[in-house]
Amino acid sequence: MFVALILIIVLGKPIIAAVAVPLFVATILQFGFIIALAAQTVSGRLSQRIFLIGVLVIIATIVVGVVLMFQPLTPTVFNLGFALVLIALLAFNVWSHITPRSEGHH
Repeated sequence: MFVALILIIVLGKPIIAAVAVPLFVATILQFGFIIALAAQTVSGRLSQRIFLIGVLVIIATIVVGVVLMFQPLTPTVFNLGFALVLIALLAFNVWSHITPRSEGHH
């Protein structure tokens, strides 16, 4: 599925709705599967400390990305900031579905 998106971007052809809608739906379903898989696999296995570190790293990445997007120097830095914000928001969507291990279980 990602191969199809990459081919569309590389070829530079306009995307018609007959192609875009199924790709969008497939991407959303795939992301939902990744979230469910991560929640099933990791939930209850991370300590509170590691979970908090993950949250703080994601928040810091969002802040750095926003700062890079608002700088007036170059579009390249803007693109990097946008990529950081996008990746951090996707990571937050996954991370928010993971529950840390309760304190009683060490």
